[in-house]
Amino acid sequence: MSLRLLDAMSIFALAMGTSSPATAQLADLEESEIGERVQAVVERAMDRPEAVGLSVAVVRGNEVVFNKGFGKANLEWDTDADSETIFRIGSITKQFTAAAIMKLVEREQMALDDPISQYLPDFDVGGRTITVRQLLNHNSGIPNYTAQPNFMRDAAGRNLTHEQLLEWVIGVDFDFEPGEGWNYSNTNYYLLGMIIEMVDGRSYAVFMDQEFFEPLGLTHTSYGDLARVIPKRAEGYRYNMQNGQFFNDTLSSMNAPGAAGALVSSAGDLAKWHLALTSGRAVQPESFRQMVESTIDTGQPSSSYGFGLMIREGANGSIIGHGGGIQGFNSSASYLPEQQLYVAVISNSQALPSTAIEQQIVGALTSAEYEAIQRVTAHPDSEAAVRRTVAEMASDEPDFSFMTEALARVAIAQQPNTSRYFAFLGELQEVTFREVNLRGADIFDLTFANGTAEMQIVIGEDGRVAMAGLRPTSALPSS
Repeated sequence: MSLRLLDAMSIFALAMGTSSPATAQLADLEESEIGERVQAVVERAMDRPEAVGLSVAVVRGNEVVFNKGFGKANLEWDTDADSETIFRIGSITKQFTAAAIMKLVEREQMALDDPISQYLPDFDVGGRTITVRQLLNHNSGIPNYTAQPNFMRDAAGRNLTHEQLLEWVIGVDFDFEPGEGWNYSNTNYYLLGMIIEMVDGRSYAVFMDQEFFEPLGLTHTSYGDLARVIPKRAEGYRYNMQNGQFFNDTLSSMNAPGAAGALVSSAGDLAKWHLALTSGRAVQPESFRQMVESTIDTGQPSSSYGFGLMIREGANGSIIGHGGGIQGFNSSASYLPEQQLYVAVISNSQALPSTAIEQQIVGALTSAEYEAIQRVTAHPDSEAAVRRTVAEMASDEPDFSFMTEALARVAIAQQPNTSRYFAFLGELQEVTFREVNLRGADIFDLTFANGTAEMQIVIGEDGRVAMAGLRPTSALPSS
């Protein structure tokens, strides 16, 4: 049992590490110095006990200036990771899916403001009109199938058909009426994949191969079908902080993430993809402009969501990118237009966060004093937030106003399971701070009357809880 009360976009929008203000220009750095700075950040990360392997690439202007693999692709075979190792990229898949939609729009095979009922007449929207654009922007209001109770336990490992997977949201209340809010929902992009298949006639996997991967020379990018033999594919891992042991990632069918997260790639291929996307070779320049500029406010500080891309403001100007998390892997890729810098990082350890490493690399390349400043003491409000999170998740009438809206939605969806779990654990007796992890989350060990658990927590800039993650460290209830 693993209760993850976190939202990928909430994590992505936070500055988990800190670095000096931009006082050096990337253009002034020699390529060798770029390599040294990136290498220093990565080596610090790889020294952590939860590290397995990393794929890292950096683009300056129109040139890939760094592309390497680190650590291990497979622990059982003691196989090294290199620049050709292939990792799951999770939700970075969404920008590929968005580009595929734009390509069909360019060909006048569909339009952004077409109702999705035109392509998916059997998907029940309760009489609502939902457009393709609203799916791309995550403001359709359609609930997230991966956030439904027991989906990850009962369905993620099965090869479900489209119809079987969508049953998980049939009859579930919409998050809001279409166009009236924003909520990150994998269902939106799963449906977009179905629309691509309906409009084009080819499967999503074949469409992506023939329209993008093969023409653009993305030789390490494909649909991550588990039945296929994919040379140099890495294994993903979970890590037990208590005993320092690694475990193979939990079983997941790639039918489950689909067009929302099923692609595999390398950081080097993500760098090539970035260059193709921004140069007009993947889609027309106007299409990419719409992907970046057709945005919806996410409700998070200084951040909005375009088509498969998050846009936020940072110390170095605007940042265009996305993160991804999927069993055994996590990924992060960002483009800083003002700096002409693109950084991609993929990790095959769920516990080693690519987002934090990517942000530290950005800091290393855009700051004169580039050594990452790592906080080592708990945020002053963290312990109180841990205690309140436990109390509210255990309550029959929880109040999640102390969380960000995005996290509260996830917590509400998982509360039926977590309240049962906390009832099993009994009274919370001790809360002990352990460390600040690489992501910038405070880690606490919790002792209850009937067991123990670990909780990660992040306090956002507005003082609300922006991320929370609970991991049991003792025996679980039998049902």
